[in-house]
Amino acid sequence: MDLASRIQQLRKEAGFSQEALAEMLGISRQALGKWESGASLPTLENLTQLAKIFHLSIDELITGQHEPKNGEDNPALHSETVNTLLQRIEQIQKRRAPVPLLIVMGIIGTVLVFFTVFSAIRIHMLDQQYNTLAERIDALASQPIDTASLYQQILDRLQNDFSASEPDQFYFDWELLGCDLQNKTMTIFLRAIPREFSLNDTLSFLLSPASGTSDTLDASISIAAVAQDGQFSAQAEIPLCSELEVYIQYGLSDGTTRQELAAQLYDLSTQFIPYFEAESDTFGFRTWNYTDVYFFGSPAVSVSPALSSAAPKPIQIECKLFYNDSELFSQKIDVSEVFSKIYTDSSDTSDSPAPSSPTGSVTFYPSCNDLENQHYDYISDAEVYWLFTLTDSAGNHYERRLSITKF
Repeated sequence: MDLASRIQQLRKEAGFSQEALAEMLGISRQALGKWESGASLPTLENLTQLAKIFHLSIDELITGQHEPKNGEDNPALHSETVNTLLQRIEQIQKRRAPVPLLIVMGIIGTVLVFFTVFSAIRIHMLDQQYNTLAERIDALASQPIDTASLYQQILDRLQNDFSASEPDQFYFDWELLGCDLQNKTMTIFLRAIPREFSLNDTLSFLLSPASGTSDTLDASISIAAVAQDGQFSAQAEIPLCSELEVYIQYGLSDGTTRQELAAQLYDLSTQFIPYFEAESDTFGFRTWNYTDVYFFGSPAVSVSPALSSAAPKPIQIECKLFYNDSELFSQKIDVSEVFSKIYTDSSDTSDSPAPSSPTGSVTFYPSCNDLENQHYDYISDAEVYWLFTLTDSAGNHYERRLSITKF
Protein backbone atom coordinates (compact mmCIF):
# COMPACT_ATOMS: atom_id res chain seq x y z
CA MET A 1 0.00 0.00 0.00
CA ASP A 2 1.45 3.41 -1.00
CA LEU A 3 1.52 6.54 1.18
CA ALA A 4 -1.56 8.10 -0.46
CA SER A 5 -3.74 5.06 0.24
CA ARG A 6 -2.33 4.80 3.75
CA ILE A 7 -3.25 8.40 4.62
CA GLN A 8 -6.77 7.88 3.29
CA GLN A 9 -7.19 4.62 5.22
CA LEU A 10 -5.93 6.09 8.51
CA ARG A 11 -8.24 9.10 8.13
CA LYS A 12 -11.31 6.92 7.59
CA GLU A 13 -10.37 4.63 10.49
CA ALA A 14 -10.12 7.70 12.73
CA GLY A 15 -13.56 8.90 11.64
CA PHE A 16 -12.32 12.19 10.11
CA SER A 17 -13.77 13.98 7.14
CA GLN A 18 -11.30 15.57 4.71
CA GLU A 19 -12.38 19.02 5.96
CA ALA A 20 -11.76 18.11 9.64
CA LEU A 21 -8.29 16.59 9.08
CA ALA A 22 -7.25 19.44 6.76
CA GLU A 23 -8.21 22.03 9.37
CA MET A 24 -6.20 20.20 12.06
CA LEU A 25 -3.17 20.26 9.73
CA GLY A 26 -3.68 23.90 8.74
CA ILE A 27 -4.06 23.12 5.03
CA SER A 28 -6.90 23.18 2.50
CA ARG A 29 -9.16 20.23 1.75
CA GLN A 30 -7.89 20.28 -1.87
CA ALA A 31 -4.29 19.83 -0.69
CA LEU A 32 -5.30 16.83 1.42
CA GLY A 33 -7.21 15.41 -1.53
CA LYS A 34 -4.04 15.61 -3.67
CA TRP A 35 -2.14 13.64 -1.01
CA GLU A 36 -4.80 10.91 -0.98
CA SER A 37 -4.92 10.75 -4.79
CA GLY A 38 -1.13 10.63 -5.09
CA ALA A 39 -0.92 13.89 -7.05
CA SER A 40 1.41 15.45 -4.46
CA LEU A 41 3.33 14.56 -1.30
CA PRO A 42 3.13 16.05 2.20
CA THR A 43 6.14 17.92 3.53
CA LEU A 44 8.25 16.59 6.39
CA GLU A 45 6.40 18.93 8.76
CA ASN A 46 3.06 17.60 7.47
CA LEU A 47 4.27 14.02 7.94
CA THR A 48 5.24 14.82 11.53
CA GLN A 49 1.76 16.25 12.19
CA LEU A 50 0.03 13.24 10.59
CA ALA A 51 2.15 10.81 12.63
CA LYS A 52 1.21 12.63 15.83
CA ILE A 53 -2.51 12.68 14.97
CA PHE A 54 -2.61 8.96 14.09
CA HIS A 55 -0.31 7.98 17.02
CA LEU A 56 2.31 6.52 14.68
CA SER A 57 5.97 7.10 13.94
CA ILE A 58 6.95 8.66 10.62
CA ASP A 59 8.42 5.31 9.48
CA GLU A 60 5.16 3.52 10.26
CA LEU A 61 3.17 6.22 8.46
CA ILE A 62 5.28 6.07 5.26
CA THR A 63 6.15 2.38 4.98
CA GLY A 64 3.25 0.80 6.85
CA GLN A 65 5.75 -1.33 8.81
CA HIS A 66 5.83 -1.34 12.59
CA GLU A 67 8.92 -0.12 14.49
CA PRO A 68 11.25 -2.70 16.11
CA LYS A 69 10.31 -3.86 19.56
CA ASN A 70 12.24 -3.33 22.82
CA GLY A 71 13.52 0.06 21.62
CA GLU A 72 15.93 -1.47 19.05
CA ASP A 73 16.91 0.77 16.20
CA ASN A 74 16.66 -0.42 12.61
CA PRO A 75 18.69 1.77 10.21
CA ALA A 76 17.40 -0.20 7.24
CA LEU A 77 13.88 0.95 8.05
CA HIS A 78 14.92 4.61 7.96
CA SER A 79 16.78 4.02 4.71
CA GLU A 80 13.72 2.39 3.20
CA THR A 81 11.62 5.40 4.29
CA VAL A 82 13.96 7.80 2.46
CA ASN A 83 14.02 5.58 -0.65
CA THR A 84 10.23 5.41 -0.64
CA LEU A 85 9.97 9.21 -0.55
CA LEU A 86 12.57 9.65 -3.32
CA GLN A 87 10.82 7.13 -5.59
CA ARG A 88 7.46 8.84 -5.04
CA ILE A 89 8.89 12.30 -5.80
CA GLU A 90 10.46 10.94 -9.02
CA GLN A 91 7.08 9.46 -10.09
CA ILE A 92 5.31 12.81 -9.54
CA GLN A 93 7.99 14.73 -11.43
CA LYS A 94 7.64 12.38 -14.43
CA ARG A 95 3.93 13.23 -14.61
CA ARG A 96 4.62 16.92 -15.02
CA ALA A 97 4.93 17.97 -18.63
CA PRO A 98 6.04 21.54 -19.42
CA VAL A 99 3.71 23.59 -21.54
CA PRO A 100 5.40 24.60 -24.79
CA LEU A 101 6.11 28.32 -25.05
CA LEU A 102 4.54 28.53 -28.51
CA ILE A 103 1.20 27.30 -27.21
CA VAL A 104 1.18 29.92 -24.46
CA MET A 105 2.07 32.68 -26.94
CA GLY A 106 -0.64 31.48 -29.30
CA ILE A 107 -3.29 31.64 -26.58
CA ILE A 108 -2.22 35.15 -25.57
CA GLY A 109 -2.29 36.30 -29.20
CA THR A 110 -5.78 34.89 -29.74
CA VAL A 111 -7.08 36.69 -26.64
CA LEU A 112 -5.56 39.99 -27.78
CA VAL A 113 -7.09 39.68 -31.27
CA PHE A 114 -10.51 38.87 -29.82
CA PHE A 115 -10.33 41.82 -27.41
CA THR A 116 -9.32 44.22 -30.22
CA VAL A 117 -12.20 43.11 -32.49
CA PHE A 118 -14.72 43.23 -29.64
CA SER A 119 -13.59 46.75 -28.64
CA ALA A 120 -13.90 48.02 -32.23
CA ILE A 121 -17.45 46.61 -32.54
CA ARG A 122 -18.47 48.08 -29.18
CA ILE A 123 -17.12 51.54 -30.06
CA HIS A 124 -19.02 51.48 -33.36
CA MET A 125 -22.30 50.57 -31.57
CA LEU A 126 -21.84 53.35 -28.98
CA ASP A 127 -21.17 55.85 -31.76
CA GLN A 128 -24.44 54.87 -33.49
CA GLN A 129 -26.39 55.20 -30.23
CA TYR A 130 -24.90 58.65 -29.63
CA ASN A 131 -25.89 59.86 -33.10
CA THR A 132 -29.44 58.57 -32.69
CA LEU A 133 -29.82 60.21 -29.27
CA ALA A 134 -28.48 63.53 -30.62
CA GLU A 135 -31.05 63.48 -33.45
CA ARG A 136 -33.93 62.85 -30.99
CA ILE A 137 -32.79 65.72 -28.74
CA ASP A 138 -32.68 68.09 -31.71
CA ALA A 139 -36.17 67.02 -32.75
CA LEU A 140 -37.59 67.60 -29.24
CA ALA A 141 -35.89 70.97 -28.95
CA SER A 142 -37.56 72.17 -32.15
CA GLN A 143 -41.11 71.34 -30.86
CA PRO A 144 -43.14 73.70 -28.61
CA ILE A 145 -43.66 72.46 -25.00
CA ASP A 146 -47.27 72.07 -23.76
CA THR A 147 -46.77 72.55 -19.99
CA ALA A 148 -50.35 71.63 -19.01
CA SER A 149 -50.31 68.44 -21.06
CA LEU A 150 -46.91 67.44 -19.65
CA TYR A 151 -48.12 68.05 -16.08
CA GLN A 152 -51.21 65.89 -16.65
CA GLN A 153 -49.08 63.09 -18.09
CA ILE A 154 -46.89 63.14 -14.99
CA LEU A 155 -49.95 62.97 -12.68
CA ASP A 156 -51.42 60.06 -14.65
CA ARG A 157 -48.10 58.20 -14.52
CA LEU A 158 -47.81 58.68 -10.73
CA GLN A 159 -51.39 57.52 -10.23
CA ASN A 160 -50.81 54.38 -12.30
CA ASP A 161 -47.57 53.61 -10.48
CA PHE A 162 -49.25 53.99 -7.10
CA SER A 163 -52.13 51.71 -8.10
CA ALA A 164 -49.74 49.08 -9.43
CA SER A 165 -47.51 49.14 -6.34
CA GLU A 166 -50.41 49.19 -3.84
CA PRO A 167 -52.88 46.53 -5.04
CA ASP A 168 -54.19 46.04 -1.49
CA GLN A 169 -55.12 49.75 -1.23
CA PHE A 170 -53.47 49.98 2.22
CA TYR A 171 -50.28 51.33 3.69
CA PHE A 172 -49.16 48.79 6.33
CA ASP A 173 -46.36 48.76 8.88
CA TRP A 174 -45.55 46.90 12.12
CA GLU A 175 -43.08 46.85 15.00
CA LEU A 176 -42.05 44.44 17.76
CA LEU A 177 -42.26 46.23 21.11
CA GLY A 178 -40.98 43.56 23.50
CA CYS A 179 -40.57 39.89 24.32
CA ASP A 180 -41.24 37.66 27.36
CA LEU A 181 -38.90 34.69 26.93
CA GLN A 182 -40.12 32.89 30.05
CA ASN A 183 -43.74 32.87 28.86
CA LYS A 184 -42.63 32.64 25.22
CA THR A 185 -44.67 35.62 24.05
CA MET A 186 -43.94 38.85 22.17
CA THR A 187 -45.78 42.19 21.85
CA ILE A 188 -46.48 43.42 18.33
CA PHE A 189 -47.82 46.75 17.04
CA LEU A 190 -49.77 46.83 13.74
CA ARG A 191 -50.98 49.80 11.69
CA ALA A 192 -52.92 50.14 8.43
CA ILE A 193 -53.90 53.31 6.53
CA PRO A 194 -56.55 52.82 3.80
CA ARG A 195 -56.46 54.94 0.65
CA GLU A 196 -60.19 55.61 1.02
CA PHE A 197 -61.78 55.97 4.46
CA SER A 198 -65.31 56.27 5.84
CA LEU A 199 -66.30 56.88 9.48
CA ASN A 200 -68.34 53.65 9.62
CA ASP A 201 -65.57 51.43 8.25
CA THR A 202 -64.04 48.78 10.55
CA LEU A 203 -60.73 46.93 10.36
CA SER A 204 -59.10 43.96 12.07
CA PHE A 205 -55.78 42.18 11.63
CA LEU A 206 -55.74 38.41 11.13
CA LEU A 207 -52.42 36.75 12.08
CA SER A 208 -52.14 33.33 10.43
CA PRO A 209 -49.54 30.53 10.50
CA ALA A 210 -46.93 30.78 7.74
CA SER A 211 -46.62 27.85 5.35
CA GLY A 212 -43.39 25.89 4.91
CA THR A 213 -42.07 26.32 8.46
CA SER A 214 -42.66 24.80 11.89
CA ASP A 215 -41.64 27.92 13.82
CA THR A 216 -44.93 29.76 13.38
CA LEU A 217 -48.31 30.23 15.07
CA ASP A 218 -50.35 27.18 16.05
CA ALA A 219 -53.62 28.87 15.04
CA SER A 220 -54.89 32.14 13.55
CA ILE A 221 -55.38 35.17 15.81
CA SER A 222 -57.83 38.02 15.04
CA ILE A 223 -57.02 41.45 16.51
CA ALA A 224 -59.53 44.33 16.30
CA ALA A 225 -58.00 47.67 15.32
CA VAL A 226 -58.89 51.12 16.67
CA ALA A 227 -59.60 53.93 14.17
CA GLN A 228 -58.09 57.36 14.72
CA ASP A 229 -57.32 60.16 12.27
CA GLY A 230 -57.95 57.99 9.24
CA GLN A 231 -55.71 55.12 10.32
CA PHE A 232 -56.24 51.81 12.15
CA SER A 233 -53.83 50.46 14.77
CA ALA A 234 -53.67 47.59 17.25
CA GLN A 235 -51.29 46.18 19.83
CA ALA A 236 -51.35 42.61 21.14
CA GLU A 237 -49.30 39.97 22.94
CA ILE A 238 -48.95 36.85 20.78
CA PRO A 239 -47.01 33.55 21.01
CA LEU A 240 -43.31 33.82 20.22
CA CYS A 241 -42.53 32.54 16.71
CA SER A 242 -40.25 33.24 13.77
CA GLU A 243 -42.70 33.65 10.86
CA LEU A 244 -46.35 34.54 10.33
CA GLU A 245 -48.71 36.09 7.76
CA VAL A 246 -50.76 39.25 8.37
CA TYR A 247 -54.13 39.73 6.65
CA ILE A 248 -56.27 42.88 6.75
CA GLN A 249 -60.04 42.34 7.13
CA TYR A 250 -61.73 45.60 6.11
CA GLY A 251 -65.44 46.14 6.77
CA LEU A 252 -66.96 48.86 4.54
CA SER A 253 -69.89 51.08 5.45
CA ASP A 254 -72.07 49.35 2.83
CA GLY A 255 -71.81 46.04 4.72
CA THR A 256 -69.26 44.33 2.49
CA THR A 257 -65.99 42.90 3.83
CA ARG A 258 -62.68 42.68 2.03
CA GLN A 259 -59.67 40.58 3.13
CA GLU A 260 -56.19 41.07 1.71
CA LEU A 261 -52.69 39.83 2.54
CA ALA A 262 -50.77 42.73 4.07
CA ALA A 263 -47.35 41.16 4.67
CA GLN A 264 -45.38 38.01 5.44
CA LEU A 265 -43.19 38.59 8.52
CA TYR A 266 -39.89 36.73 8.95
CA ASP A 267 -37.17 36.41 11.63
CA LEU A 268 -39.40 37.66 14.43
CA SER A 269 -37.95 35.57 17.26
CA THR A 270 -34.38 36.41 16.24
CA GLN A 271 -35.12 40.00 17.28
CA PHE A 272 -34.87 38.79 20.91
CA ILE A 273 -33.34 35.27 20.79
CA PRO A 274 -29.65 34.81 19.86
CA TYR A 275 -28.48 32.42 17.15
CA PHE A 276 -26.67 29.53 18.85
CA GLU A 277 -25.24 26.48 17.04
CA ALA A 278 -22.36 24.00 17.41
CA GLU A 279 -20.37 21.93 14.89
CA SER A 280 -18.09 18.91 15.35
CA ASP A 281 -15.95 19.12 12.19
CA THR A 282 -12.90 20.12 14.25
CA PHE A 283 -13.40 17.46 16.96
CA GLY A 284 -12.74 13.72 16.62
CA PHE A 285 -11.80 10.48 18.32
CA ARG A 286 -9.76 7.35 17.64
CA THR A 287 -10.15 3.81 18.97
CA TRP A 288 -7.15 1.57 19.56
CA ASN A 289 -7.80 -2.17 19.13
CA TYR A 290 -11.26 -1.66 20.67
CA THR A 291 -9.63 -1.24 24.08
CA ASP A 292 -8.85 2.49 24.35
CA VAL A 293 -10.51 5.68 23.09
CA TYR A 294 -8.64 8.95 22.40
CA PHE A 295 -10.27 12.35 21.84
CA PHE A 296 -8.65 15.29 20.08
CA GLY A 297 -9.52 18.66 18.57
CA SER A 298 -12.25 21.01 19.73
CA PRO A 299 -15.85 21.67 18.62
CA ALA A 300 -16.86 25.07 17.22
CA VAL A 301 -19.62 27.04 18.98
CA SER A 302 -21.11 29.94 16.98
CA VAL A 303 -23.17 32.68 18.66
CA SER A 304 -24.88 35.64 17.02
CA PRO A 305 -26.63 38.12 19.36
CA ALA A 306 -30.29 38.97 18.98
CA LEU A 307 -31.08 41.65 16.38
CA SER A 308 -32.82 44.00 18.80
CA SER A 309 -30.50 46.25 20.80
CA ALA A 310 -32.96 45.93 23.72
CA ALA A 311 -32.54 42.14 23.89
CA PRO A 312 -30.41 40.52 26.67
CA LYS A 313 -26.72 40.07 25.79
CA PRO A 314 -24.91 36.68 25.77
CA ILE A 315 -22.54 36.40 28.76
CA GLN A 316 -21.41 32.75 29.10
CA ILE A 317 -21.15 29.42 27.25
CA GLU A 318 -20.81 26.20 29.26
CA CYS A 319 -19.31 23.27 27.31
CA LYS A 320 -19.53 19.66 28.56
CA LEU A 321 -18.40 16.40 26.92
CA PHE A 322 -20.12 13.14 27.90
CA TYR A 323 -19.00 9.56 27.22
CA ASN A 324 -21.41 6.80 28.23
CA ASP A 325 -23.33 9.52 30.19
CA SER A 326 -20.18 10.25 32.24
CA GLU A 327 -18.86 13.80 32.16
CA LEU A 328 -15.29 13.85 30.81
CA PHE A 329 -14.83 17.58 30.26
CA SER A 330 -16.39 20.85 31.40
CA GLN A 331 -15.47 24.46 30.70
CA LYS A 332 -17.19 27.84 31.00
CA ILE A 333 -16.34 30.51 28.43
CA ASP A 334 -16.96 34.15 29.37
CA VAL A 335 -18.26 35.92 26.25
CA SER A 336 -19.63 39.08 27.89
CA GLU A 337 -16.62 41.25 27.00
CA VAL A 338 -16.64 40.09 23.38
CA PHE A 339 -20.28 41.02 22.78
CA SER A 340 -20.06 44.23 24.85
CA LYS A 341 -17.30 45.37 22.49
CA ILE A 342 -19.38 44.36 19.45
CA TYR A 343 -22.35 46.43 20.65
CA THR A 344 -20.06 49.35 21.50
CA ASP A 345 -18.46 49.31 18.03
CA SER A 346 -21.90 49.07 16.40
CA SER A 347 -23.12 52.06 18.40
CA ASP A 348 -20.01 54.15 17.55
CA THR A 349 -20.51 53.64 13.81
CA SER A 350 -24.21 54.52 13.88
CA ASP A 351 -25.57 58.00 13.10
CA SER A 352 -28.40 57.42 15.57
CA PRO A 353 -27.88 58.12 19.30
CA ALA A 354 -29.62 54.83 20.14
CA PRO A 355 -27.43 51.69 20.18
CA SER A 356 -27.68 49.67 17.01
CA SER A 357 -27.82 45.88 16.89
CA PRO A 358 -24.71 44.01 15.66
CA THR A 359 -24.62 41.60 12.74
CA GLY A 360 -22.68 38.40 12.11
CA SER A 361 -21.65 35.67 14.52
CA VAL A 362 -18.64 34.90 16.73
CA THR A 363 -17.15 31.40 16.95
CA PHE A 364 -15.65 30.04 20.18
CA TYR A 365 -13.55 26.90 20.74
CA PRO A 366 -13.32 25.27 24.20
CA SER A 367 -9.74 24.50 25.26
CA CYS A 368 -9.42 20.69 25.20
CA ASN A 369 -5.64 20.29 25.62
CA ASP A 370 -5.98 18.25 28.82
CA LEU A 371 -8.55 16.00 27.14
CA GLU A 372 -6.12 15.14 24.32
CA ASN A 373 -3.57 13.78 26.81
CA GLN A 374 -6.02 11.24 28.25
CA HIS A 375 -7.29 7.89 27.02
CA TYR A 376 -10.42 6.08 28.15
CA ASP A 377 -11.64 2.46 28.16
CA TYR A 378 -13.60 1.46 25.08
CA ILE A 379 -17.28 0.82 25.94
CA SER A 380 -19.54 -0.88 23.42
CA ASP A 381 -22.80 0.97 22.58
CA ALA A 382 -21.58 4.05 24.47
CA GLU A 383 -22.61 7.47 23.12
CA VAL A 384 -20.30 10.46 22.81
CA TYR A 385 -21.97 13.87 22.83
CA TRP A 386 -21.39 17.54 23.72
CA LEU A 387 -23.87 19.65 25.71
CA PHE A 388 -23.64 23.44 25.33
CA THR A 389 -25.56 25.98 27.44
CA LEU A 390 -25.69 29.69 26.51
CA THR A 391 -26.68 32.13 29.27
CA ASP A 392 -27.70 35.75 28.63
CA SER A 393 -27.74 38.82 30.90
CA ALA A 394 -31.39 38.21 31.82
CA GLY A 395 -30.65 34.69 33.09
CA ASN A 396 -32.20 32.89 30.12
CA HIS A 397 -30.59 29.57 29.13
CA TYR A 398 -30.37 28.04 25.65
CA GLU A 399 -29.15 24.46 25.20
CA ARG A 400 -27.69 22.65 22.19
CA ARG A 401 -26.84 18.94 22.14
CA LEU A 402 -24.21 17.79 19.64
CA SER A 403 -24.04 14.00 19.16
CA ILE A 404 -20.65 12.77 17.94
CA THR A 405 -21.07 8.99 17.61
CA LYS A 406 -22.33 5.81 19.23
CA PHE A 407 -19.90 2.89 19.41
